[in-house]
Amino acid sequence: MNTFGLGALSIIPPGQIDQPLVATNAESWRSEINSFHYNIQIGEMTPTLFDVYDILGLSVVGEHVTCRPINALHKFIEDNLGIVPTEGNLTAIKHSWLKANFWELPPDASPVQIVKYTQAYLLFLISVTNFADASVATVPTRYLQFFEDIEQAHRYAWDAAALAYLYRLLGKACTFKRRHFSGSATLMQVIWNSYFKLDEEISDDRHEAFETVMCVTTLILHDIVEPYMPDHVCRQFGSKQGIPRNPLSVGKSAVQASTTMLAEALTLRQKWYSEVYNRINNTFKMLSKFVSVDMEDIEARMELLQREVNE
Repeated sequence: MNTFGLGALSIIPPGQIDQPLVATNAESWRSEINSFHYNIQIGEMTPTLFDVYDILGLSVVGEHVTCRPINALHKFIEDNLGIVPTEGNLTAIKHSWLKANFWELPPDASPVQIVKYTQAYLLFLISVTNFADASVATVPTRYLQFFEDIEQAHRYAWDAAALAYLYRLLGKACTFKRRHFSGSATLMQVIWNSYFKLDEEISDDRHEAFETVMCVTTLILHDIVEPYMPDHVCRQFGSKQGIPRNPLSVGKSAVQASTTMLAEALTLRQKWYSEVYNRINNTFKMLSKFVSVDMEDIEARMELLQREVNE
């Protein structure tokens, strides 16, 4: 599991969600800047990229976790898992079906079978940890594409994707658009203390991760784009809290770069479908409400990239 970049997730024990704690935090959530607002003594707090790195052991850097559309779902599932569910909509795979068919590896399993069982396990694993959804017991079939080549699964920025998903679902929970908590319950139930003490010697690997997670940027998971502003929670990093930057003016270049990268990632990795274009276009329009985004320039860039792909 460590080879695939998801090893730490496999040792997280199943447990009960502390409903009062999660509900209290959700009520304090402010989706504009993705942080909890507590009293004046505590200030703002939030799950950060460093939390995901330090607690869940996920990589801070890597490729964006974005999906391509899949036309022939039956063939796609058969090619990857060897068998196909006979019931239900193939856009999502039931947890119960994965458990029934891939619970135990046969003692005489071939190398091909080992790969398929591993793919099924990784698919199930991310659906009950990083991208957990308490309202359903299924996992989107499109997530299986991240494990088509399991040796390359480690290249994705699972850290940012998990946090983007959690931020988006907390935003829905705080407005009561969802009755169920979704996302990593582990990140929601830890006690956030200062990551470092002034006299603490910081290892090189943690220091590198720390420098990365202090960057103001945007988090991307498929069509989810969420602002990430660690300068609002300096106390979590053992620093004195200063006046954070205005979220409306924070990192215009970072947001524009992220949206452009999203356009490039989705354009270059898939054929162009109207529903995908509309979803991307809606994401960009949402961002343009908060920062200055040149929609015409981005759309022209996407069209140019698509022409290059077609040629």
